[in-house]
Amino acid sequence: MTRTSLGYHTFSMLTCVESHYELKEILNAFKNYSKETGLIKIHGFGKKAKYKKYDGTELESYTNYNIFYYDEQKYGVSWTLKFCNYSSNYRFTYILETRINPKILIGENDYITASSEKDFAQLRVCYNNLVKSISTEIPLFSEYAICRIDYCINADVKEMGYDCTAEELMELLKRGDVPYPLKKSQQYCHTSRRLKDYVNSFKLECNSYNINCYYKHYQLLNEYPDNPSLEVSKHVIRFEIQCGYSKIYNLKEAFRYAENCTELILSDKMSDETITKYFSKVIMLGDYYSLKEARKIIISEGFYTSKQERLLNTLELISTHKGIYKAREHLGDTLTKIAFEHSLKKLVGLDINPITIPRNWGYDYLPNLLKSYRDLKNFKNL
Repeated sequence: MTRTSLGYHTFSMLTCVESHYELKEILNAFKNYSKETGLIKIHGFGKKAKYKKYDGTELESYTNYNIFYYDEQKYGVSWTLKFCNYSSNYRFTYILETRINPKILIGENDYITASSEKDFAQLRVCYNNLVKSISTEIPLFSEYAICRIDYCINADVKEMGYDCTAEELMELLKRGDVPYPLKKSQQYCHTSRRLKDYVNSFKLECNSYNINCYYKHYQLLNEYPDNPSLEVSKHVIRFEIQCGYSKIYNLKEAFRYAENCTELILSDKMSDETITKYFSKVIMLGDYYSLKEARKIIISEGFYTSKQERLLNTLELISTHKGIYKAREHLGDTLTKIAFEHSLKKLVGLDINPITIPRNWGYDYLPNLLKSYRDLKNFKNL
């Protein structure tokens, strides 16, 4: 089975419910299903709110509910019910949101391979069949609008012919850029009592979208140690773009005249365009070279002295500080911000990734991940 793939791995949809009463009926349907089958769990969260029933009785209840299957790795679907406000004096929108992992929902039990547009028809049927087995009160697939999607590329470094390990390639990817408006997220280390970079991963965040990149085996080992995909994840790196509501809103605006908006957002074309756009900004294109080999390429180009020195100084600075975003913090008289940015573009134009391979690794060359994916795709017609 080909594990290297580009597409999306999860997405969320929501639908507005007319009234508190109708959403309460949906919640009761889930509760009845839980009592009958024992398959799902229902957790209230958020503040508790007081409200009056139609007979005037005053009750207190949670304003939101999460609904999960006990065996989350089997069904691939969860729901969130948002009651928003219990006051009868004001009209608020009541929301039912569902989160779907297509590969699990359609029964492939695969946490590695990305979903693609060919899965759309089947996942829609599977979702409708699943909710019908719970209750006719729950809206069907066509009644929702997409509100979040996680586009991704899953790269199996062994399958793609890399000489290095997934952990080594992950270290190179971590040294990429942090373009505006993204900010790097870190985790608190209780031992050193300070914020540190994530192990075998990185996270970049902003209001409308997040970018995550991680060694899949390490993630599954820590979060789902009994996951059936654990063994095949040992060589897999995932780069993902988590598009939040505002990002999805812009996409829907672009497709506002299309009847199949959700299908277009889940299309292979949209997945490829989104991954390529942000991969180019963060990881950057161009193949990886050792500093020694990258210097040779630049010198062989025959640039005039000042330009050659600028490119070489850029490589040295990034190599010294182990990252593009870190190098930016140490620009001095020899490299201005403008000169640094121009150098990055020129290096990529020469098919050289500004990140160089550490000298003690024993490699002089490693191909760019996105480039390797396209070469494999063309060869195997993924």
